[in-house]
Parts: sequence; structure tokens; C-alpha cells
Amino acid sequence: MRIYKILSVLLLPFVLLCMMFRLFKRTESITSILQRFTICQNKRSGKQVVWFHAVSVGEVNLAIPLVKKILAERNDITCLVTTATQTSAKIFKSHGILGAVHQFLPLDFAFIIRNFLNYWNPKVAVFIESELWPNIINETTKNIPLLLLNGRLSDRSFKNWKLFEKSIARLLKKFSVIFPASQLDYNRFSHFTPDNLELIGHFKYSSPPLGYSKELVAVLKEKLKDNNVFLAVSTHNGEEEMLIKMHQKLKKQVPNLFTIIIPRHPNRIEKVKTIAQNYGMSFITDINNFQDDSEMLLIGAFGVLGNYFKAVEIAFIGGSLLKNLGGHNILEPAKLQTAIIVGPYTSNFKETVDEFQQHKAICIVNDIDELQKELFSLFQDSKYRNQLMLNAKALSKSNEDVSKKAIETIYSYIDG
Repeated sequence: MRIYKILSVLLLPFVLLCMMFRLFKRTESITSILQRFTICQNKRSGKQVVWFHAVSVGEVNLAIPLVKKILAERNDITCLVTTATQTSAKIFKSHGILGAVHQFLPLDFAFIIRNFLNYWNPKVAVFIESELWPNIINETTKNIPLLLLNGRLSDRSFKNWKLFEKSIARLLKKFSVIFPASQLDYNRFSHFTPDNLELIGHFKYSSPPLGYSKELVAVLKEKLKDNNVFLAVSTHNGEEEMLIKMHQKLKKQVPNLFTIIIPRHPNRIEKVKTIAQNYGMSFITDINNFQDDSEMLLIGAFGVLGNYFKAVEIAFIGGSLLKNLGGHNILEPAKLQTAIIVGPYTSNFKETVDEFQQHKAICIVNDIDELQKELFSLFQDSKYRNQLMLNAKALSKSNEDVSKKAIETIYSYIDG
């Protein structure tokens, strides 16, 4: 730990240069940089503070219902939510949660963390999933209980953590309690710290369905009522080109095929549009511009997935056709009764995908050719498609009370 502290101080000039570069690239803003150095922090209330850290989009979506429930139940609490990315910050702020404050996560330097903690004085800290910053953990746990909710360890992280087994074990033992996301994650965490683990279920099962606009869903359904619609979300570089080429082959078998692509990172939408143009696709970026010859809708926006999961019956979840990406959350489409397809690389959600497969609630394909065949089957066989949709929704409703146990644990540290 001492070596890490020394190295972090020595690296401070390089961090400053990195911040300037990120500002130039617009992945940071003046506000985010100032807040990372605990300059220009947001206004405090006089209430007790529960600090949630949710690094990115998935973690924010998990934290939001917990924050809402706590604030609805307790008028003596303020929830401080820190994030690490601009996109996750926008998603959290878009919910306009009264009684919640957002700030960017401070940099992992001991003196900065102390300034952050002295200013906010949280009663309890709650980290979502498994982002470990040694100085943050060390400084926080000196006086404040720290919880890890929905702790996940991917294949890659588990392998990397074992290279620093003793250091990781010391960090994890500083948590008051760790709630692993699954039995597999429990087994992996127990390799480092068996004493502060409690398996209560997967928190994402307990999250409410994504919100959606009834008006937009109605427009989508009306515009596309005569089409066979396929949705691909959270796609990554390399997957979009495969999907566009597949569309051109599949439309020879499936009349009026219409594909919707929503990249994982909205700022990549221009690249996706260029790929579509190179393949001569007739695409739109707004459903209101739909024409009879439109073949594809390309969306570069955050916080919109609920609209499309609600409006479309078949969805492919990206990050799963290419190695080393690990896939993305399948519970969000399941909760809105969607027939789900994933590729072979889903290590980030392995246990969830396995459970869905056991209950015949998901399609798993090995490559883009199998995806094309599976889509043809789903378009042709409505009974098969509907059963997948119903199975997915039923399974996604299990473990809905997991968040109740987590919130009770948070309250025990505030009131104890």
C-alpha cells in the first residue's frame, strides 16, 4: 500500500497531462476535472449522506432504483452518487432524482480522497460491482463502513487479480460486507476474502424495467408494423459491419426486413453510419423519417433502450460476437419481454446467461452465420418467438427482493 501511495504521487504530473488530453478529446469537461480534484464540489445538505459509487452505465442503472427507494423511505438521508464517465453522469442526471447529488469520482490520491471525505462526511459508502481503487478504499474504511454490491469478477479480472493475490486480499478485507452477483462470483471472491461475503442474489434481477416513452413506442410500432424488425444493441466496433452484411443476406429470405442498431458507445454512431453508406444501405437516424425503402435505423443516444426493447420483439445483445468483450446485460430486454440472442462470448454475465439457457429463455449463436439462421427461425415461427419472450420475462422477475436486503444493510450502518 505504501509503494502504491508513493507511485501515485510520482505519477501526478502524468495524470494532469492525461486530464488535459481527455479534455481535448471531450471525454472530460472542466467540471468533471475540477471535481476529480475535489475543487468546486457540489453543495451539501444537512442530512446524513449515503455515498454510492457507480463507475459507468450499467452500474448507474443498478444504483438508480436503490437511490430512489432510499430517498422515498428516508427524508433524513441524502444520496451522493459518483461516476467515472460523462455518459453515466448524463444518465443519472436525466432521472432528476430529488434529494440525490451527482459528482465525479475523485482521483485516487490519498490527499484528494481525504478532502472529499472530509467535505461529504458520508455515514456509509456503497460501491457497485468491482472497481477497486486502493487509496479510496484505504482512506474510506478508516472511519466509514464500505459495502460492495453486486460484486462481479470476470474471467479476465479473476486471472489478473490472482497475480496480486495478497494485495487484493488486503483490499477486499477492508469491505464491511461484499454481496457477490452470483454463485460463480461468490466462489471467486472467496479465493481472496471468505469472511465478509454474503450471497443474496443478483441485484440486476431486482432492478425495475427500463423506462420508455409510450408515445415513441407507439410511433415505432405504427411505422414498422409491416416490417420484420430486428434490434441490435450495445454493439462494438467490428460487430456493426457483420450485422450490416448479415442484413443484406437475410433480406433475401425475410421480406421487409428492418434492422435497428444502437452502438454501446453513442459517439461511434458516425462510424456506423459510414459503414452503412459503404454497403449502400438506405438508413435513417429518426423513425419519423421512415420511408418504404428504409432498411435500417441507426441510433446514437443514451437512455433510450427501453423504448426499443418495448417496441421490438427480437434483440441481439452486442459485445458477444467478438472475443475479449464479455457481453452485456441481458436482463434489461428480458424484463420488457423480448426474445434475446447473444453470441458465444458472454463471460461478464456467464451465470445469468447459463440460467437463461437452462430455462429456454435465450438463443446463443456461435457466429454471424448462426445468428442469421436463428433470426430466420424466429421470424418464421411466432410460437417459438413468443415462448422465448415469455420465458425471458418470467425468469427476469425472480430474485426481485434482493435490493430489499441491500437497503436494510445500508440502514443498519446508518442507524446502528
